[in-house]
Amino acid sequence: MNVSFNGQIPEGRIIAAFSGGEDSLYLLLLLSMKAPGRVAAAYVNHGIRTDDELEREIALNKANAEHLGIPLHIITLERDAVSSLAESKGIGTEAAARELRYNALESLRKQLGYDWIATAHHREDQAETVIMRLMSGAPLWALSGIQRQDGFIFRPLLDVPKAVISAELRNAGLEHSEDSTNSDTAYLRNRIRKNILPYISEEAKERLSSIALKCQALRVYEDIPAKEGFYISIDRKAFESASMMSKERVLFDAFDKMGFNGRVSRRTIRDIADMHGGHMDIGPVSVYFTKDEIRMYPELPDFAALCGDPFPINGLRLVSDLQDDKTLMIDPGIIAPPLIVRKSREGDWIELREGRKKVKAMEKDWRIPYSVILEDRSGIVAVLARVFGGSDRLARRFLGHSGILYALVNS
Repeated sequence: MNVSFNGQIPEGRIIAAFSGGEDSLYLLLLLSMKAPGRVAAAYVNHGIRTDDELEREIALNKANAEHLGIPLHIITLERDAVSSLAESKGIGTEAAARELRYNALESLRKQLGYDWIATAHHREDQAETVIMRLMSGAPLWALSGIQRQDGFIFRPLLDVPKAVISAELRNAGLEHSEDSTNSDTAYLRNRIRKNILPYISEEAKERLSSIALKCQALRVYEDIPAKEGFYISIDRKAFESASMMSKERVLFDAFDKMGFNGRVSRRTIRDIADMHGGHMDIGPVSVYFTKDEIRMYPELPDFAALCGDPFPINGLRLVSDLQDDKTLMIDPGIIAPPLIVRKSREGDWIELREGRKKVKAMEKDWRIPYSVILEDRSGIVAVLARVFGGSDRLARRFLGHSGILYALVNS
């Protein structure tokens, strides 16, 4: 048989994301006809359904792939990988499964030297996405929905109605599998699919898809330079001269990169965009304005450790092999052990060349929310703040002495 598909299939070798459901089976059928000899299928077992259901699904998927003459790769995630990621990131099971699935597909693509990952997103998926984002008050650029191409990912079915997929798969006489989680209305997308889309006309679905297409044309942004380290630094001059859409995009991206678990409202984004000084806290994220930067800091929990022990803070390391003109030189003979490394707190003072200073006052001057303290039994040895956008300061008693070079870095 043939399929009535007039869309674009990319050149090169393609891995089809294959769940075994109706949509991905149609994608496999289409690719077997339109791109013969350059397609492989990949099935990701997330391990979040019963073994009996998964075994039946995998057996059917193998039979369908063999019938279509397409090699099938089965990727089995570690047990509890989805729930562990969901818990660690504070996200839903569906989002965690999606992230792990795409990571697994990309790893396989690189391993096999393929050019593309094809997914079976279709017109109704696009409509669902636009509805979800309208319901959540997403910014205008987010209404662009699912992109046809995103890096190495290509979605050839994005304009194809679900009804066409169902009809042509029936004509082909292929049996697809059913994922029991697709009926779970705990997921917003499933609620939209079951309670809203059936009552929307084909014309309305086409219009929703058209909204996404038109919004994609708006996804042209000014370049707003942003540097990533322990904190994210956004160029303030470029930010303030950019369009509101570009401001929203760079801020949403920054919150996402910091692993922000809550929903960032458009009102919050506009509040930040309207700021011209000071700072504000949004959940665990602190936003500071300096003359040249907008700085976004993640939460740094309280901690204390013996110097030399690993920090209980991901990314931060105290090193003694970094040498530049700002690295602190600490004479171990002057230290009154034990030497402790910890987060700064209210009431901290350091004796500097120019006199006694509050650490919190220095942090305020530097426009940073915290610093790291080196402390022995005689008091604070050093304030380490360069990695946060401040300065490293050494106690007066160590000035003029040789010794070990110390610096705090973000690895």
